[in-house]
Amino acid sequence: MKKWWIAAGVAAAPFVIASPAWGAVSATASLSNFAWQLFDLDPTDGITPAITFAGESSVSTSSLGSSSDYRWAPGFFASTAASSTSGLSSAGASTGASGGSATISLRSPTAGTWVYASADGSPVNASFTITPWTAVLFTADASGTAKTTIGFDGVDREYANASVSMTAYLSPGIDSQEYHSAYRSAYASDSWDGSGYTGQTVSFAGLLRLGFGNFSGEAVNGLVYASASASGGTSLPVPEPHTYALMLAGLATVGLWVRRRRRDG
Repeated sequence: MKKWWIAAGVAAAPFVIASPAWGAVSATASLSNFAWQLFDLDPTDGITPAITFAGESSVSTSSLGSSSDYRWAPGFFASTAASSTSGLSSAGASTGASGGSATISLRSPTAGTWVYASADGSPVNASFTITPWTAVLFTADASGTAKTTIGFDGVDREYANASVSMTAYLSPGIDSQEYHSAYRSAYASDSWDGSGYTGQTVSFAGLLRLGFGNFSGEAVNGLVYASASASGGTSLPVPEPHTYALMLAGLATVGLWVRRRRRDG
């Protein structure tokens, strides 16, 4: 009888140890400690450097298949949260006193069925006016991670992207506009290890900076945005239901085997 338990345990062990591969895509990004610093480009003009904001708001959005969510609140760093879910996948974003964040987690229900998602947490959206001969430097702490599991199955590729950005549009004159941006991102898809394809994990972290100046004797208007974003897609399958059943049966058998060995000494 003891030998039967050992044989059953050995036969079941592969179902526990060698769990089946599945596609699993995830991405997360965050922006925090947003701040700005002003510089006087002409100390002799008698103008104190200043930037004035108007229409401040915070926005969170998420999209997953046919599910989408949009949340808005007045003020920088206001509390908002958006979420979308479908089956084994989810997407969400939020803004608040700590900044903005976005995250996605994706799994395809069947092989070849694509699942896409995106999320964006933007705690800074506003118009502004900047005094003459004034420069501004926006800064924020930024971090993000993008991850794929299988990467490429020979037909389809997974992908994930995490990013943090700051953008400013200036209107220094009639029918003219300046565009300034700062951006950090992590993109993951697949890599070749010499014998097959594997997924990737790519990350970033550090200080994001965006600077520009009003090099004129007139006040200049503009718009500024800062956000954390996550997106991705996969069509690689999760394990079939019968695979889960085999895994659970194997786990139960090994558990009984271990208990029997302990009892039999």
